[in-house]
Amino acid sequence: MLLQVVDENGQPMTQQELRDELITLLVAGHETSATSLAWVFYYVLKDPRVLERIREGAPARVGEGPLAAAHVSELRYLDAVVKETARLRPILVFVARELQQPVELGGYGCRRG
Repeated sequence: MLLQVVDENGQPMTQQELRDELITLLVAGHETSATSLAWVFYYVLKDPRVLERIREGAPARVGEGPLAAAHVSELRYLDAVVKETARLRPILVFVARELQQPVELGGYGCRRG
């Protein structure tokens, strides 16, 4: 697909541009996904109760047949586990977040912004 991409003048990517895109896909796409998935497995397998709840939840949500990609949105507990793992072990730790409204955390007041 990358070899078929052309710019507004109909020119294909240069070898350097193609290489840069492939490196970006490898590093930003593959490594981040693999690392996130490894942490999910770590936390799921660390606590047998979590694994059991995931196993129990799947048939209850999607039936006894094979699990399909369309079923993933129904697996709310698994979704929560994945999101909590991303919160605990973010891939990009230097991403800043900004409060949209004031909040109190652990007895400390945090202002908006």
